[in-house]
Amino acid sequence: MVCRSNVYLGSWLCALVLVAFGLAGFGLAGFTLAVEPNAPEVTQWLLKSDQLTDAPGLMFKLRIAEDPVSEYFQNACLPATRRLLADYQANTTPSQELIQAVVADFNRLICEDLLFDDKLFDDVALSGRTHDLLSKEPGAVDLPQLNRRLLEDAYSNEIAPGWILSCFMTDKDLLEPRALALSLRIGKEAVSRYLRDCLRPTIRQQLMDYTGAAPPPPALLNALIASLNQVILSDALYDKDRFAEVSLTKKTKLLIDQKPEGDTRALMNRLLLEDAYPKAIRRHAPSPIEVQADSLEYEHEKNLMIGTGHVLVRRDNESLRGDHAVVNMQSYDVLAEGNVTFERGSDIWVGNKLRYNFKSQKGDFGGFSAFLDPFYAKADSSQRVGTDEYLLENAKLSTCEGDHPDAYFRAKKVWIVPGRHIRAQHVVLYIKGVPVMYSPYWNQNIGDKNFMSIVPGYSSRMYAYLLTEFNYRISRKVEAASHIDLRMRRGVGLGQNFMWSASGNAKELSTERNMAQTDDKFWNYGQMLQNEQPEEEPKEEPWAGDLITYYTRDAWPDEGDTQPYKIDNDRYRLRLYHNQSFDEQNYFMSQINYLSDPKIIEQFFREEYKASPEPDNYIVLGHRAEHYTASLMVEKRLNDFYTTVDRLPELKLDFSRQKIWETPFYYQGDTEASYLQKNWEANLTNMQNYAAGRFNTAHMIYYPTKLAGFLNIIPRAGWQGTYYSTTKEVYTNVTTVTTLGTNNQPVVTSTTNILARDADARFRSLPELGLETSFKAFKVWETYPGDIINNVRHIAEPYANYTLVPEPNVTPDNLYQFDDIDTLGKANQIKFGMRNKIQTQRYNKQQMKSHAVYDLINADLWVVYNLDPLPGQNQFSNICYNVRSTPFDWMELKIDGVYDQYSNQVQTINTRLSVNDGTLWKYVVEHRFNNGSSSLLNNELTLSPFINWEYSVYARYEFEDSTMQAWGLTVQRALECIAYKVGCEFQDDEYTFWIQFWFTKFPKVRMDVGL
Repeated sequence: MVCRSNVYLGSWLCALVLVAFGLAGFGLAGFTLAVEPNAPEVTQWLLKSDQLTDAPGLMFKLRIAEDPVSEYFQNACLPATRRLLADYQANTTPSQELIQAVVADFNRLICEDLLFDDKLFDDVALSGRTHDLLSKEPGAVDLPQLNRRLLEDAYSNEIAPGWILSCFMTDKDLLEPRALALSLRIGKEAVSRYLRDCLRPTIRQQLMDYTGAAPPPPALLNALIASLNQVILSDALYDKDRFAEVSLTKKTKLLIDQKPEGDTRALMNRLLLEDAYPKAIRRHAPSPIEVQADSLEYEHEKNLMIGTGHVLVRRDNESLRGDHAVVNMQSYDVLAEGNVTFERGSDIWVGNKLRYNFKSQKGDFGGFSAFLDPFYAKADSSQRVGTDEYLLENAKLSTCEGDHPDAYFRAKKVWIVPGRHIRAQHVVLYIKGVPVMYSPYWNQNIGDKNFMSIVPGYSSRMYAYLLTEFNYRISRKVEAASHIDLRMRRGVGLGQNFMWSASGNAKELSTERNMAQTDDKFWNYGQMLQNEQPEEEPKEEPWAGDLITYYTRDAWPDEGDTQPYKIDNDRYRLRLYHNQSFDEQNYFMSQINYLSDPKIIEQFFREEYKASPEPDNYIVLGHRAEHYTASLMVEKRLNDFYTTVDRLPELKLDFSRQKIWETPFYYQGDTEASYLQKNWEANLTNMQNYAAGRFNTAHMIYYPTKLAGFLNIIPRAGWQGTYYSTTKEVYTNVTTVTTLGTNNQPVVTSTTNILARDADARFRSLPELGLETSFKAFKVWETYPGDIINNVRHIAEPYANYTLVPEPNVTPDNLYQFDDIDTLGKANQIKFGMRNKIQTQRYNKQQMKSHAVYDLINADLWVVYNLDPLPGQNQFSNICYNVRSTPFDWMELKIDGVYDQYSNQVQTINTRLSVNDGTLWKYVVEHRFNNGSSSLLNNELTLSPFINWEYSVYARYEFEDSTMQAWGLTVQRALECIAYKVGCEFQDDEYTFWIQFWFTKFPKVRMDVGL
């Protein structure tokens, strides 16, 4: 099995080499001057740690210094490096400190002076490429490139060669250097302007000074070539508008449609430059093949090169090593035998025999071992069937390294594009040699979620169950998942999901995106610790969506309880979601949910139900601009067992707060027009549906000022007008019923009902005046430096916000209620508050000059004073508070709540405390109190007392009725490349037992056996 540490031609390949010939204007005599190590032309040739193919061998050679080159380099190293070399023990893995020190010294030497000396390199077999560089005229080769090649030749087994992409430009590729330079200088075309902007300022100035009277000077020409090669390596060259006026060839268009990466992208960029300057840049031709060996023979008649002993055959980023090889120099066919190693990028194949064609990039590898990112693979036979695709037969794949991995796949046939895509037939997953899963087909991008998952378990609602999911691809942009679920108590469930996205790499269903709980939301048990750390915001797709379908023939739909709606045995769901950005300003959003009954999501998709118990249906078309947002929305109820407000449609125009021209005033406003329908759920027969057309417009003017340099005062004035096509009129209906009593005497019974009916159209006017004020005061106490406290700062910020809204001409009790707009009424109040912060500095232990500010206490306390209280309203509102504290790096406390000062009672209080030592344990506890209804305690403890072991326990207890609402236990063990987790939990009167495992070295392709 190939050791992964030997994979040295990795993702840095396309960024490694910049120029083949003629970059700097130095001759060999000019190499006595050092070059700038940070220059783009130099950084491409600097050595990197991962390019040491045999670090122990290199360190040993440098330590013993038996050959002249090693002796020279040992003496040239810094004293600290020499001390590390002296302490190095042979045949041991060098420390990172030693490797980094040697690499740094080598890079210093690469930049400082010419390394070549006849006597020094007398015993070194120089490659043809190095001889070619040494033979060039002064000024035609740069110092770092030549020094790097000399290093590679001196340590051919220890240092990976730096590759030159065949699509890079040299001076021979410029047919008309003068015309190209003038095109860039003038910048008439969009491409020329872009390339000119990519130049370094000094080179750009040389270009602007160039008149075109003579050919470009060598320094300018070499700099232009270097810049063009940097552009070839970039991922930002192609832009539709930039190349709108360029006539692109069919081959270039084909590559653009494929959106290639790596070497292929570099080739596409070269073709784009050729198309943009067809008369100035030569058309690209493939590079020749290079052969090295201890012994080389050439058969002129057959054009064959025969190599024996340490054979190396390479072309571009591909190399082949073996004991013996026959190379056809015309067709580029190679037959290699004996300890054959083939490398392409980060992929490595090891076998005994190989037939390969470097031109077609296809070959027959026979039986082999290989690393095909991210898999270690063995196969009875293999072929390269495309530029990047390989066909393996009777293959064994694993993300675990070694001859006997803990988990692996066996497949009859495998088509793999390393690092990108895999297809396979008749796939069996083995754990510890035992087959546990089978799939007739496997098709997915590498990095997609698991292709198969099996969830066996037992719960009190379902009894024994087995949930299976098969993930695969329909096309490059569309992924799919098929579900077959078996539940002993409930029956069979079938589901089919589709996901689509512009990138073709959708990470999750839209229903999964809202399931993660934030810190201030109620905990999601069993997952709360995983959600502690905020994940990186995913990059927004230009378009993405999904379709979720599910059907089950449920044998126990009512779960033994009386349901408000009759639930049939046939149960189903349909969910369609799609978002699309047409450009940076215009977008479209839609979501459609159709359900058989109100319980199907709660019973079969419980995590989704917690995030969205009543899913919405909407279509939105929007437009974003710098100062406003416009949207057209349609909301419509499709399930009559939910209460909803339909918007058929709603047109909105929102203006963000913005300055009014050059005045000191600011404006904010929004306007909307809609037709609204309130539809009550079907079983609420005593509730009456209603509808109205509504036009609402609100506008506010602000005048922010600062008095005496510290007091912020922001007066505001505004007006809100709302037109209702229909208002509400309340009336009393008395119903009289006469019945005969026991003595045959009539008994009259009267029933009084207060009802509502439609009234005339009305226009409501709501003027508003307000004033917001605040200021900050602070004091700093200097303290001695320490691990926890380094100076203390107290910031106090009192604030007040006054709002005056007179009694409107139409009060809320005369309006149908759709949303918050209809609740607005009289207000005359002041919100008083006080923010307090106590802060300190803590320094980074690795970088003592770097520090962060920590809030020892961040508290906000506020109350609302009603100057003209409404009937039944107190003079003061409840007192509200919000406190956050990080007294130590290992502790975080959050408290918020509401206190009723009139009854001297706490109405709500939420407390959350998190403590951990960073490695061995973590404990999180939360208490949620709601006066008279709930006093809930949540806590979770995670322990890692042993390497590769983790234990976790959590519980939720309700003190109000003395019940344990939920608890769970999990045990996890990590092996070499897979991890196991077993657990049990009790929640909502349901018991569940489950088991799970996943690949630790390939976490994105996750295999689940459990919930």
